Amino acid sequence: MDADVVLWRRLVLVASGGWGQANDGDLIDEDFILGTNFSRTRSAIDDGRVYFGTINAGYRLSDWTDAVGRRGFVDLLVGYQYWQEKYEAFGIVDFLGFTGNEPTSTKVITETWTWHSLRIGGRAYFPFPYGLGVRGSAFVMPWNSVEVEDTHHLRTDLRHPSIVLDGTGGFGWQLEGAITYTFWRGLGVEAGYRHWSVEMKSGDATFRTVNAGESDEDLRKVRTQRGGPFVGLQWRF
Repeated sequence: MDADVVLWRRLVLVASGGWGQANDGDLIDEDFILGTNFSRTRSAIDDGRVYFGTINAGYRLSDWTDAVGRRGFVDLLVGYQYWQEKYEAFGIVDFLGFTGNEPTSTKVITETWTWHSLRIGGRAYFPFPYGLGVRGSAFVMPWNSVEVEDTHHLRTDLRHPSIVLDGTGGFGWQLEGAITYTFWRGLGVEAGYRHWSVEMKSGDATFRTVNAGESDEDLRKVRTQRGGPFVGLQWRF
């Protein structure tokens, strides 16, 4: 869902938010010691959720009005994004270093990823006849922070959460495009495709054990990529 307003002259304020769900796929968990992979398990993802929200301010570089009064525009924007993903995996299939399967009714791993990002980029909207339109946007994310909480529910030697990753900096980008249909006074629907990518190469990884306390290691890389179709509601006023 998007909402935007022209505040004064060519200054604009844009807010957006969305939600998605993942209830299919596999989570592969791998453990390494001194570069050697000694454990690898596969579990089915039965519950996953993605939330995001952005707030952006910027300058309207160009605008125009079509025959029925709908406004096209090109904006330059800078803003902030909150992005969280949570996945719950159930069951274990024999893979490497693990003996004995766990049924799909057993919760094995929960992972929660929380990103905060600075975004710089732009967007454009082109109205066409019969209420149709095309919009697109492109952003880079020159600064980010991430916290990953990884909980292993069957490991009695680990606390909950079991592993916590923290990082700042990194770099990412976001592209999306959509076809829109406006049906009443700026209120419309849209369908499109988006692809996001962000990577972090520095930070800390904290392993939280029951008996030995916590131990910290250097975070070498955290990377997430998401892409897929979407539908939404928009209101331009």
